[in-house]
Amino acid sequence: MILDASHKIIAVVPLGGAITKYVVSGSADAEGSQRLCDNEKCLFITKSPTGSIHTCDAGIDGSNHPAGVVSLFPEDPDAEAAKIRAEIRKLTGKNIAVILADTELIPYGTIDIAVGSSGVNPCSVMFGKKDKFGKPKFGGIDLVGLEMTAASALLFGQTDSGIPVTIIRGYQYQFDEKRNISNTLRLAGDKKDISQIVRAVLKSTSYAVDGFGRKLLLRIGSWFV
Repeated sequence: MILDASHKIIAVVPLGGAITKYVVSGSADAEGSQRLCDNEKCLFITKSPTGSIHTCDAGIDGSNHPAGVVSLFPEDPDAEAAKIRAEIRKLTGKNIAVILADTELIPYGTIDIAVGSSGVNPCSVMFGKKDKFGKPKFGGIDLVGLEMTAASALLFGQTDSGIPVTIIRGYQYQFDEKRNISNTLRLAGDKKDISQIVRAVLKSTSYAVDGFGRKLLLRIGSWFV
């Protein structure tokens, strides 16, 4: 199904050894967790046709679905958010912003992230703005879309909560008809620019590791560039 969805597999993460031990040791149901890891065997890290990276099997989701049924990741999440927003406005007369969320794997666990949006600027633009003491702030590029999604995930739940939507009230977000996840939270530039940035980060980071470990880090990193 991953290949049918035109995703490119860029890495395979085996669910064994230290990873399974970590998952099982922190689970309220050790036996069930062990059985799940034994059944799944591995996770695929993939790249979609539009260039987005997915850490959990191309966004294909079988959780809370009947047997034999899954949900596929939308081809254009921002367009889907715009459709939902337009339908809400049609039904209620309310012009609200919409953010689509999905669960991704990060080191030590999972987190819900914003994958599509409409009607809200998902990233603040206050870099360099003076702080309360008149100093330009090295920061202020707040990932608003991700922050609101992470807060919403506390209500969504991850097992049998059955809550598909949360409503955020009282937050003074920046309304924007043009900016969305795909054109805001992705690095501008061609493949050469992105490759140079990644290589520079890897090289700088590797100095924290000595000897063979440094060479191994650079080698593994080069596979993804």
